[in-house]
Amino acid sequence: MKCVDSLRARAGLTDPQAALLDDIETGRLFSLHREIKALFYLGATFIVFGVGATLKDRLMELGPLTILSVLALAVAACYGYCFKKAGPYSEGKTGSPTAGFDYVLYLGCAFLGLAFGYAEAKFQLLDRYWDFYLLGSGCLFFALAYRFDNRFVLSMAILNLAGWLGVRLKHFEMLDVRTQAMLFAAALIALGKFLEDRKVKAHFTDTYLLFGLHLLFWSLLADVFPKGFACWQFPVLAALTVFALNYSFKRRRFDYFLYSTVYGYLGFSSGVVHHISDSSAVSLYVLVSSVAVIVTVFRMRRSLEQDPC
Repeated sequence: MKCVDSLRARAGLTDPQAALLDDIETGRLFSLHREIKALFYLGATFIVFGVGATLKDRLMELGPLTILSVLALAVAACYGYCFKKAGPYSEGKTGSPTAGFDYVLYLGCAFLGLAFGYAEAKFQLLDRYWDFYLLGSGCLFFALAYRFDNRFVLSMAILNLAGWLGVRLKHFEMLDVRTQAMLFAAALIALGKFLEDRKVKAHFTDTYLLFGLHLLFWSLLADVFPKGFACWQFPVLAALTVFALNYSFKRRRFDYFLYSTVYGYLGFSSGVVHHISDSSAVSLYVLVSSVAVIVTVFRMRRSLEQDPC
């Protein structure tokens, strides 16, 4: 109510406007936009799975060329619709021109991946260089994500490029998988900040940062879990946790606070457990510390998600 009262005094809100804002602030009125959008994406994913299962069952009847032709037409139809409906490119944030635009774009990308996978499985066109399908689709998805301002397609692009790098770098024994993941994560974070500074789709920065931070945390925890405090990854994990926490307070973002708290707690707890031999003491530590973390998370959620007036 404090924020609403302040706005009422400064901006001259009417009673209906104040009542609406009060309902939003107190949680009586809330948005289901994200949940509904996630359900639509889930439905689009089921469509892709259904198409894949149907093509598999009808393979002998239809033949590989017919299947590839159908998939190519589906991809062309989806992309054609998107290019026809989309407005001009903008480096800022743009809304979807139609309600189903984002889902048609996602279906086009998914059908393209299905076509690449089927073509390689049937004809072995690239053989041992099959991972270049990942590279090609990843680059295409990057271009489409920026052209049509779609963070979900950007996520698909990042995953495809991560998969391609993982396959390619296996041939170089100088780097292990964890080091590869950390280098890729650092590159993602650097790219996101670079583009943000130049105001090129600055709202994509969170996608780069979240992927990069998750990869960094997972890679560091993979060594901290078996070794505890006695490894160089632990101080790096601690520094990364502090950085992410500071960023969450600076941007007032609860999701960054949640991820960094959970990852930091897991890393610190693995070190503590390595130095406790008594199983009852370990159980007591886990019980007390986990409750403390949960309480802290819930309290900080209210603090970070409440906009200051």
